[in-house]
Amino acid sequence: MVEPLIPLLLFLILLFLCIKGFMWGASLMVLLQNAISCLVISLVIIFALPTEGDVIGPNLPYIPISISAVILVSAVLSIVIAQKNKNVASGKHNAVGIAVLSLGIVLWAVGFVSFCLFIFGGLEGGPDPKAAVISFSVLNIAGAIAIYFSTKYESVKFPNVYRWFSFWASNFMFFAIFICSMIFLFAFPATSPETHSFWASVNSINYVPVALLFIAINQSYVKKKRANPSLHTVG
Repeated sequence: MVEPLIPLLLFLILLFLCIKGFMWGASLMVLLQNAISCLVISLVIIFALPTEGDVIGPNLPYIPISISAVILVSAVLSIVIAQKNKNVASGKHNAVGIAVLSLGIVLWAVGFVSFCLFIFGGLEGGPDPKAAVISFSVLNIAGAIAIYFSTKYESVKFPNVYRWFSFWASNFMFFAIFICSMIFLFAFPATSPETHSFWASVNSINYVPVALLFIAINQSYVKKKRANPSLHTVG
């Protein structure tokens, strides 16, 4: 009876950290969860998949394990950078942040849609796992770059608004990456029960640019809001 409540509890804790403005704590929580989810991919490949002739491509379970380690390093760096961060709001409003952030989110959304089209869209010659992973990865990197630049912009009333939107967009992108790997492992459309552990492992590399975004978010996060005549802590 307790197990179904755990995801809800974790979400409530994350929501509490966000409301209180603890970007470093929220980032740590999300990165730890996704380090575990990436590790799950490798454990599924090692223990839950057949090891004989119905596996397509080489088994590369240690790629997700390595990516989990990278995510953990990103979590540590996010905390260190956040603790050293003394940023004060510039007091300037830059609407360009909206455009750059929107571009990044759109690129991520298009990447996920393209992945689904190459796998489930019934395209000629499909399903095509290689095209799915390549298109998803390219758009993931492009979207991460756009969102990285959006974290450099501020709003006057809410200096960190672009950074919080970047945080939640990155959180959902983590989930999309996990879903794509699970599709390869359990839901790849085929006439025979084939698994595609190779592409699931390769797809897990997409965790890296998203994890690095959390370092950038915590580096740019504004701790104090400029006001007259004094400075006040931003919640």
